[in-house]
Amino acid sequence: MKTSERHHLKTNDFAVWLGKTADALAQHRNAIMWVLVLVVAGTVAVAGYYGWQRRGESRAAVALAEAMAVEATPIVPGESTAVTPETATFGSEEEKRSAVIARLLTVADSFAGTEAARTARYEAASRLADAGRLEDAEAQFLAVSTEGPGIYGRMATLGLAEVRLRRGEHDAAIATYHSLVSSSGDELPLDALLVQLARAYLAAGQPSDARQAFARVVDEFPESLYAADARREMEALGAGTATPTS
Repeated sequence: MKTSERHHLKTNDFAVWLGKTADALAQHRNAIMWVLVLVVAGTVAVAGYYGWQRRGESRAAVALAEAMAVEATPIVPGESTAVTPETATFGSEEEKRSAVIARLLTVADSFAGTEAARTARYEAASRLADAGRLEDAEAQFLAVSTEGPGIYGRMATLGLAEVRLRRGEHDAAIATYHSLVSSSGDELPLDALLVQLARAYLAAGQPSDARQAFARVVDEFPESLYAADARREMEALGAGTATPTS
């Protein structure tokens, strides 16, 4: 077969295919249009969602900054005013701390799912613990720790251990410290966690276990800021004179 004839046949085949395709498009035009509409709508929806998410994060960050700024409000003993940017005062440190906690929890509840909300809840939990409101602090630390991994999740778990230790729940505190020590990663310093674990053992009346934890600090982290204190604690434990430290 000549080249010109093969070209002619290919041209005819293409023309036939093109005709059939045009007929199919014409017959299914409405369906195809609906598919295109759905694709465009889906693209717009995804873009809108991420835009909305970014706006939500921005609003949450601003709200968190405003809540934290309340800590700069002056204290005038015996006097307090409404919290406004220009004229706010508090009558006591406790009153100011309560106001900060309330605002942080409002941010956490109003912007749930954002990083700022998680930060706000952690900060509120820390202040609740400082205020001696241990049950409330535990609830908030637990909420942060169950939201997922990350630095705040692990710090919240550490906060849980400290709250439980202060409540005299030694076994629960030791178990929590152990979980942090065994999976410390790079987020929390292992030497500091070992010191906390050792002091939990001391509080629980388990000096031999405490000595082992202090020994790990001395052996594994000789340049640590905690190494000297750990060595002193070990020497005191060896002499039988160590007491729990806060």
